[in-house]
Amino acid sequence: MNLHIQLSGICAVLLLAGCNAKVSTQITKTYPETDIKQEIKVVKANDIIPDNTEVIGIVEVGDNGLTGNSKCTYEAVIEKAKEEARKAGGNAIKITQHKYPDRISTCHRITADILHIDNVDSYLFGMQLKKAKELEVKDSSYAVLNIYRPHEIGLSPAYNLHFGDVTLCRVPKDYKKTVLIKTDSKSTLWINSETKEEISADLKPGHVYFLRCGITIDLLTPRPSLSLLEGEDGMNEFLTHNVKEIDPVVDTFEITRGKSHVSYGMNSAKAEVDSVSSNSQTNVQKSTEPQKIVFALNGGYSRRIGEISKDVPTELVDHVKRIKNGFHIGTDASGFFSEIFGAGAKFMFFTASDSKLVSNYNEYGRCTTVEVGDRYMIPLFGPTLTTRFMSRDIRNAFMMTCSLGYMGYTNKGGVNFSSYKCTGNTMYASVDFGYDHWMSQNVAVGFKISLIGSSLSKFTLEQDGVKEVIKLENDKRESLTRIDISIGMRFGK
Repeated sequence: MNLHIQLSGICAVLLLAGCNAKVSTQITKTYPETDIKQEIKVVKANDIIPDNTEVIGIVEVGDNGLTGNSKCTYEAVIEKAKEEARKAGGNAIKITQHKYPDRISTCHRITADILHIDNVDSYLFGMQLKKAKELEVKDSSYAVLNIYRPHEIGLSPAYNLHFGDVTLCRVPKDYKKTVLIKTDSKSTLWINSETKEEISADLKPGHVYFLRCGITIDLLTPRPSLSLLEGEDGMNEFLTHNVKEIDPVVDTFEITRGKSHVSYGMNSAKAEVDSVSSNSQTNVQKSTEPQKIVFALNGGYSRRIGEISKDVPTELVDHVKRIKNGFHIGTDASGFFSEIFGAGAKFMFFTASDSKLVSNYNEYGRCTTVEVGDRYMIPLFGPTLTTRFMSRDIRNAFMMTCSLGYMGYTNKGGVNFSSYKCTGNTMYASVDFGYDHWMSQNVAVGFKISLIGSSLSKFTLEQDGVKEVIKLENDKRESLTRIDISIGMRFGK
């Protein structure tokens, strides 16, 4: 009986051990075990870490072959790595490798460096913004700037927030983000959307600030607004605003006079900056500015949608229906004097052609066959006004463009060996609805649907060497109204 109990106990111990994740550590330097009340920070692979960081070991957490799924979730293996870091006297871990569940294992598997960082609580490595009220920055050389923008009704545009000559982030509505700023001089926080709004900012190290961003409507124009708060009032307002989008990445900016560097959060390295004053910093951050000049090449299908005149002979109705379908090519260019509004010009060329054999009987009762053919060429040119709305990452743009200008008209046709040519011109009005996806800062693909309205009141008919101007009554004007569906390339700067 005693042997049975002993064997059962050994099996139970082995089973419980097998259910836990596999852990291995390599410690190169030890500190006193970290207090249980001290939070172990998690540093991601691309986070910027301070200079006073020591790597004191490596921890690996993975699957031992019998680990239950509940024991090796991402949260579980992170907690296990934190435990090992605490034992070694570390106060942070930096994830260097993360393997997701796959065919080999259903577990998350991580490798992490065990770090010891002086004054670790002064740094916000991936800290959730809701913990901002718990942050202690008395010993920090950075100012903490909590940025938020409440929900706004309507199509409120996003805009870029700047500190001096440095772009901090792009701020859409329903948004929160925290940045750390180290600077040795006063500067301004500013936005330049449809109008420019700026406030002075003397951001002191170790202080926590709250920047409320927004939009006000001034004479039907959206105007940005900024308000910098500090203390309990700002904190309460920041924490009580529930937003749809919280950027968990805490970017770090070091902006100083003389030879220095600017660090941009997780996604960029240090860059050297030469400046003679605090207001002449060079912004080396990767561009978050929308394109100010856009050149486009378009092409696609066109359909004229005007009614067919009742004067068209029955045997030619099918011919007229087919010739309503054509294609177009064109180009346009726009310069944007703000993120939302721009102006430019467009050129478009439409063409369609068709021919048909028509049989009829002459006065002698004989059946004759004639070939009827037409080819339309309709160019247009005019100025444009564009309104666009960019996504937060400025990779997607939705646009509406209005245009009013000149439209030409040429129809070359013939019946057997007799040919004719009709020419004329008129005005057009158009509205375009488009979507552009920017694959890089300079190249995009775009889609557009356009409604172009116009009609012809007179034209010149040239046939057999004779020219004649033909005027059309209002109820018999030739409709040139059409719908264009376009795809194309966009080039911007």
